[in-house]
Parts: sequence; structure tokens; C-alpha cells
Amino acid sequence: MTKALLVSFYADEYQKQTGNYRCLFSYFMRGIWKTRDCFDQIYILDSGWNFSQQEMWDINQDFLGRVVFEKMPEQSHWANMNTYFKEVHNDYILLVDYDTILYDPKAVQNGFKQLEADDCDAIGILDSSGSFKLGVPTVLDKTELRGERHRLCPYLSFFKRKSMEGITLKFDTAEIFEGLKIPELKYEAEKGDWTDTMGMMTLKMLARELKIKELPDDRSGVYILDDNTIRPEVNLDAPEPNQPGYYHIRNWHSGLDLVDACGTDRYTEVKQRITRKEAMRLLAWLWVMAPEELHTKILPVVSDFGVPSGIWSQYLYSFRLFHSWLEGYV
Repeated sequence: MTKALLVSFYADEYQKQTGNYRCLFSYFMRGIWKTRDCFDQIYILDSGWNFSQQEMWDINQDFLGRVVFEKMPEQSHWANMNTYFKEVHNDYILLVDYDTILYDPKAVQNGFKQLEADDCDAIGILDSSGSFKLGVPTVLDKTELRGERHRLCPYLSFFKRKSMEGITLKFDTAEIFEGLKIPELKYEAEKGDWTDTMGMMTLKMLARELKIKELPDDRSGVYILDDNTIRPEVNLDAPEPNQPGYYHIRNWHSGLDLVDACGTDRYTEVKQRITRKEAMRLLAWLWVMAPEELHTKILPVVSDFGVPSGIWSQYLYSFRLFHSWLEGYV
């Protein structure tokens, strides 16, 4: 039985003007190097990232030819998955987002083992994005540890390939048209129902009585509050201890957008899209993975958000201490 990793890398026109986005790929690949023995093939979709021939050659030298680069149109993550997921014919597939960090091989091994043991047809993080009510109990129902969920997530999900046969593999973000009926789930769509990426696919899997198991979603982090105090927030929607072996940074590009736009006419608009608290979190992630020369471009943005240099230094120390797995992520 063969195992594959599938990930799509996208860069927009503004990111390509500076080239600062490229530090993410190097950081992401550290995790893939740590977990390399878990995969027979690694599929990397190039959707505007523009890998050079030399980069692709070097990576395949390191990974003994197991990496497949596929040039895609410059389009959304779900559009790339609509096109390419069905082209991956390995028995087991791990789908991740480009800002999902795999820092412990055991997390990948355990996911594949559960598929191999016929314990489930898919296993992954579940997300609340969407709005609909099903008439039968499912894995999406509210639990003591978290609220109601509406989809398997595209940022970390394992699939058994044969279980997906016969299901229309559409990853679209879409409204559910009113009157849609799924008798197996005792569901009839109402006005305003909608799904996010992979939502409809998740419903089709449940209607086929495929077994979906849930992985904990570690959204824990440390933040700078409005009064410049630094506070950790633990948010793990499962009874397992922290550090499950993977971490989805979430919205990584938003921190990069701030840095790329700084000093341009776009900066005010970009800044208005994000809260101060979230901006500092994402700038800290950019700081961790970026080369030192990029740090000088991050600092003016930090200052513009009213964070003193001393507080920023304390925050970076607390950030690394909180995400202690970073110490071994080399």
C-alpha cells in the first residue's frame, strides 16, 4: 500500500513582486524532511509559486526522486484540488495546506495506520465553517470539547483512496441551493445554508456511511493584547495533550501581506483587514521562518501597530517558549 502527501503552493501578484513569500516553502520542507519516510510520493502543486528547475532538481536529489512537481493555473486551493486530487492514485493520501507544519513523524504514521487498519475511511481536523443542520447524529455534532462542525478540513486530512471512489471529488466553497435533499442524513437545505471548502464532499461521505475520525485542532497560541500584556491561549478541541505533531499556522499570508505592503499605497487597506492581536501572531511566525534580512522589514510594521521594541522582544521569547516544538524543528 502506497502513501502520498498532497500540497498546493500559491503566490499572488503582490507577493511575487517582493519574493518574500519563498521563505515559507523552505520552512515547510523542514517538516517534510522530518516525515519523509512516511511517504512514497510527495505531490507539490505549483500554482503561481514558480519553482525553478534547479529548485525542483535539488529537492528531488534530497528526496530520492519521490517529489512530483505539477504546474497548475494560478487559482484557488480548492480549484487545484478539484483538478488534481483525482490524479493521485496512491492508496492513502494526506492532504495539507501550505502553512501546515508537520513536526513529528508519529502524527503522520498514526494517521496512516488508522487507515491501514480499516478503522476509518478518512481522518482529519474538522472545522466549524459552514451553516446547516443534519437530522441524524454524525461526527460533526457538538461535543463537550467543541462546538458543531461542518466539514473535513483541507489543511490536514488523511483519505483512503478506494473509499472515495464514486464520490464526486469537488472541493468547492459554495452555498447549498435551497431544497437540496440528502435523505440518508435526513437533511433538506434551507435558505442561507452554505459550506466551505470540502463541505459538500464531507456530506457526501457521510451519506455513503463512510467513517470519518476526528483529529485534534491545535489553535493554541500566545498573543500581545491591547495593553501590551503577553498572554497564552490554549485552544485544543480534544482531550489529548498539547503538541499533537502538526500545527496549522492559519492565514500565514496575511502577515506577509502587511510586510509586502508596508510603504506602499496598499498598506492602509491591508492593515484594516486584520486585528492587532492577529497581526502580531502572524508576524511572529514570519519572523521565525524568515531570513534575518527580512526582520528589518517586519520591525516597522510591528512599530506601526504600537508595539514597543522591548515588548516585541519579550513576545518572541514567549512565542518560542510556548511553541516549544520549534526548538527541534530544524
